[in-house]
Amino acid sequence: MKDTQDGIFIGANDGGAGLQFLTLKGANRHGLIAGATGTGKTLTLQNLAEAFSRAGTPVFLADVIKELGVGEALTSFLDAKGRPGVVERTLIRPPTSRLGPATERKRKKVIEASPVAGRYEKEIDRESAFEILQARAEKAVGEAEAAEKAEAEERRKALEAKEREKAERVANRSRRGSSRSCRSDSVIETAAKSAARSVARSLGRELVRGLMGMLRR
Repeated sequence: MKDTQDGIFIGANDGGAGLQFLTLKGANRHGLIAGATGTGKTLTLQNLAEAFSRAGTPVFLADVIKELGVGEALTSFLDAKGRPGVVERTLIRPPTSRLGPATERKRKKVIEASPVAGRYEKEIDRESAFEILQARAEKAVGEAEAAEKAEAEERRKALEAKEREKAERVANRSRRGSSRSCRSDSVIETAAKSAARSVARSLGRELVRGLMGMLRR
C-alpha cells in the first residue's frame, strides 16, 4: 500500500479492510507500538521511518534497548496533566531484601537500629472496641432493669396507698354508723324515762286524791 498525499500508510485490519493512515500533522506526538514477539514491531518502525523519509521529514532512530546494561531500563513519566514525558534511560536500584529467614543475631541488630526501637517491646492490653460496646450494652441493660424495678416499686406504693385510703373510708363509715346508733339509743332512753316519770306523776296524783277522799269521809 502506497502513501497518500495527506498521510502515510501504517496498517490495516484483518482481511485488508479498514486501512489506517497517519497524517504528517499528527506525527509530532508520542506513539506506542506494542505487541508480542514476532508480530512486526520492528518492521512497522522501519516502514514508518521510510515513509517519513519519502515525505521529506527527518528521522532519527536509536536502538537503545540493545545497549541497556544491567539494572537499566527505559522509563517515561507523566506530567501534571497526564501527558507522557521523554523516554530516558534510568538506572534501577536492585532489590536489597533477603531471601530466607534471618538469623536471631541479624534480627536483633535490625530491631535495635530501627527508629521505633523500644516502643513496641512492652505488651499493652488496651480495651478493645468489642469490650467497650459490651460494657455499654451491660450498662444499658442495668439501667433498664433499675428503671423497671423503680416503676414496679412506685406501682406497689400507689396500690398500698389506695388500700389504706379504702380501709380508712370503711372505718369512717363504721364510726359514723356507731355514733348514729348511740344517738338513737339515747333518744329512746330519754323518751322512756320521760314516759315513766309521767306515769309516776299520774299515779302519784291518783293516790293522793284517793287518800284525800278517804280522809274527808
